[in-house]
Amino acid sequence: MKKIVLAALAMVSALLWSSPTFGQGTYFIVNDGVNISSLIGLEGVSPKVDLYSEIGIGCKFNSTLGMELGASWSAQGATYIDKGSRYTYDYNYLNIPLLFTVSIPKHITLLVGAQAGAFLNATYAYEMPSVLDGG
Repeated sequence: MKKIVLAALAMVSALLWSSPTFGQGTYFIVNDGVNISSLIGLEGVSPKVDLYSEIGIGCKFNSTLGMELGASWSAQGATYIDKGSRYTYDYNYLNIPLLFTVSIPKHITLLVGAQAGAFLNATYAYEMPSVLDGG
């Protein structure tokens, strides 16, 4: 994990100082959204709706080419119900994408690249039906 963070910091530093003057062609990225995930292979699985957040920095080399580096956190998982018992799985991931941008006419930008991902943690919850509820 430390190697991923150090590599990301090194790339951000190189990206920031690669333009002739800081701020020229450099921009910041902030994305938040909703992530819908599920488990496959089981019946009775309900998808989990959770958050997705990303921060990053980008640099335009010219009017057509650029590069973006970011860090995104994603919460994923699902809920599985079997014979009245509820199983809840929650997973957290950190991804570090490195993307090259290609701008084409009419305000369209293509993003191509790779990302390193790290599994942060998982939680598991089990709820069985209560005898008083008739389960």
